[in-house]
Amino acid sequence: MKYTSALLLLVLLILLILLTLSPTAAGDAKPVWLVVGPPGLTEAVAPLAAFRAGEGFDVRIAAPPVALAIAALGRDPAFVLIVGDFEAGQDTEEWQVAPMTRPLYRWRPPQRKTFSTDSLYGDSYGDLRPDFPVGRIPARTAAQVAAVVTKTLEFERRIPTTSDLRMLAWAGAPGYGGVIDSMATGLLVSTVRKFAPKSLDRYLISSLAGNPLCGWPPDQPATFNREWRSGAVLAAIVAHAGPRSVFAMRHGDGAVRYGLDDVRSGLAGKTPVAPVVFLTCSSGEFDGKLPCMAEVMLATPGGPPVVIAATTESHPLTNLFTGRALLTRLGTGGSRIGDVWLDGQRKAAGMRDFVMEKMLSDVEGKLEDEIDQAKLRRDQPLLYAILGDPAVKLKMPAALDVSIERMDTGWSYTVEEPEGATLLVVGRRQLPKRGRREAGAAPDNPEQAADLLAAANAREQYATVREAGAGDNWAGELTEPGWYRFVVATPTGLLVAAVELR
Repeated sequence: MKYTSALLLLVLLILLILLTLSPTAAGDAKPVWLVVGPPGLTEAVAPLAAFRAGEGFDVRIAAPPVALAIAALGRDPAFVLIVGDFEAGQDTEEWQVAPMTRPLYRWRPPQRKTFSTDSLYGDSYGDLRPDFPVGRIPARTAAQVAAVVTKTLEFERRIPTTSDLRMLAWAGAPGYGGVIDSMATGLLVSTVRKFAPKSLDRYLISSLAGNPLCGWPPDQPATFNREWRSGAVLAAIVAHAGPRSVFAMRHGDGAVRYGLDDVRSGLAGKTPVAPVVFLTCSSGEFDGKLPCMAEVMLATPGGPPVVIAATTESHPLTNLFTGRALLTRLGTGGSRIGDVWLDGQRKAAGMRDFVMEKMLSDVEGKLEDEIDQAKLRRDQPLLYAILGDPAVKLKMPAALDVSIERMDTGWSYTVEEPEGATLLVVGRRQLPKRGRREAGAAPDNPEQAADLLAAANAREQYATVREAGAGDNWAGELTEPGWYRFVVATPTGLLVAAVELR
């Protein structure tokens, strides 16, 4: 009897091991969404946890330390959300959840020697390359956590509209002088045009005085907020910055800056705006005594549900590659912000551009005979923080099938009406003209500058050429060359296709 029981136990143990190692069992396992924080704060995450469970995640909630909570899973999570703030010397506070610390590869004497990083918690293999995204809600009270959770759920549950089909970008003045400053706006426009999904409208602001995209310099912060509230898939700010303000440009005897008051007053509202990426220095410095730009944006009711920003100084060269790779990744499927960001960083690590490397490598100085680009690339994905839930979905549309045939008079198109579809919108964007638009004399009044800005951005938008409702004939003809976008609205979201006809 004892022998039979022992044999049965052994058989059951072997079966358990085989099931654990089975590829089918591993493939059927739900992706883990892990929350790590003190109980007094993680309790406020409950509504978001229920939402993620409804999406099919295996929701886990654990107490710090973060590294131990991740290790206890026995496998990599899909996403990690840290709930809690950090400030040096406050170790006895219940809200304190420490990030990891890394030495910074420095190129200027004033730079900090180390930087805080949550991203390193996502490095499973010790190669300094994050394998899964780690975000943080840097809150100190349950009420602060609840406010971010409420905003996140409101953003997640909102059905996308055509106003979301836009990329918003604001580039501050480089201040490097010479060729780099003169080509900055052209680089902004060409980068967004080349690397962003062709299905997106583009709204661009440049801080090059005299360029039509500059608008009236003092109005740039308000213009950016207004356009952000109007809709976007993603917003980006590329500029010089500190923890509490972004420097846009010089104007008159002063400077145009985008600061905390601009965020609090300009984004306050009931509807959260799209996530934003700061390709700047220090805008995500959440480990300081005072709140940084990213923290204030996350805490503002009408602000974005996710802000990605650097915790220390970042380099213009690696920021350029990150921007290019991020725009490219937007159009390749899978729209959770943490995945988009991490995949973009992996792609950026291998990007090369001989001309830009020569121009930007030591543009801010160097402490060695030559900037070590490998070390810049090593630090880049680690010094950026994701504030907010990295599992948040961007309002990217699904792919739409469109049949197009060439005719003597142009092109014919047919869109098969998906079940439940309510609207088809066909838009046209002119093909870009060759050559770089040089800056001219700056307008001397706000009205003229605003008109030039509107006209310049109108060329980056799709103008509607046809709308058709459910049950209408969704076939037609196109006679003019250009980029054409076909957008289908359904009760659950958008489907889109973009094609160049010339």
